[in-house]
Amino acid sequence: MLQQLGVFHVHDLCPPLLFDLWKATGELDAHLWFPEIGDMEQYLADLETLIANLLDIWGLIDPERILVKGKLPTLPHLPDDVRRFGPAILGGWWKNAEGIYIRAGSRVRAFLKSNKELQCRLGWSEKSSLECSTVKLESLVKRRHTTWISMVSADFPIAEPAPGGALWVVCKSVVAQSGDDNHSPQAGHISKIIAQERDGKPTTALILVETFIVSDLKDRHLNMPILLPAERGMALEIMLEFNAQHNCFTCDCAMESVPILQERIVTDRTKQKVKHSPESRFVLNMHALHNAHSVWEVLPRSLSSPVPYLQDRRASHTRFAEQLRITSAKRAATRAKTQETRTQNKLKKATMASAQVKQHAENVAQSGNEMDDDEGMDIAEAE
Repeated sequence: MLQQLGVFHVHDLCPPLLFDLWKATGELDAHLWFPEIGDMEQYLADLETLIANLLDIWGLIDPERILVKGKLPTLPHLPDDVRRFGPAILGGWWKNAEGIYIRAGSRVRAFLKSNKELQCRLGWSEKSSLECSTVKLESLVKRRHTTWISMVSADFPIAEPAPGGALWVVCKSVVAQSGDDNHSPQAGHISKIIAQERDGKPTTALILVETFIVSDLKDRHLNMPILLPAERGMALEIMLEFNAQHNCFTCDCAMESVPILQERIVTDRTKQKVKHSPESRFVLNMHALHNAHSVWEVLPRSLSSPVPYLQDRRASHTRFAEQLRITSAKRAATRAKTQETRTQNKLKKATMASAQVKQHAENVAQSGNEMDDDEGMDIAEAE
């Protein structure tokens, strides 16, 4: 969750280079979670660019991190592993040289199917028998029947389907389409799902949506496609679900204090909350894991193709190596000096402890001698 949404919260909390690292990490992580790979060569080319961007930014921040952090040195080997074993996540599909979809072996799939914790982390779900575009009604307690005029807002210029006068109910969900799509997809936000009811089952279901235009340009700050509001209307079917976020940076959204509720009671304590501006300007979250592969397939290459962070990587890597040789020598000297200081401190502590023990022994011995002298005097006086 942090990787998918973190970039929207740290854009004004960290330096530009560190913010670029957040973006590079989010883009690479989403790419690694593809459960299906249609074009292996294109996927591997994008993967190599995304890995190179992440490592290059780490090189600009601190080249030594690439050597000491356990996961970073393994990233360049991922393309070879994916080419041989398929998607980086277990249970995925990819096309072989003959264009036939294949997947991991039976033992790998059996391990995934028996490990509930791993299923939860990967978003595993069994295939459903639900049909595309079928809707689910609200529970009987929440279900309310009303007329078309009361149900559909004036913002949706949609005429009531014939014959008129029927009662409508709000539905809870709709099943998105699976498989290939022959229509031209359009981005949109589901405003309401309504249907007529007969014998406890929905009929004549309608999906009211606010449509958005996917701009030809990416947002420069977030490096994500821009969604601009268009018109409102009805959708014939839902192709896939994706995540969109309000572009708070461009719209200059502010923070406000809101009271904290405790057991549904308003308290005197407050918390900070984003107050979104009324401007409907959103971005398509390219760091989201759910349906990432489908989103990349639907978008044009101008919006999904990764761009190299450094144009001349060899020259940059030469500078990284020179910087690393200097910083490594300095850090080695610092570590040696630190170790020497620790050794001296330990020796001083040991010497002080030995002196204290010796002093304590002398004090005990002296106290014993004084006691013997006192006893001798008492005996002499008694005699």
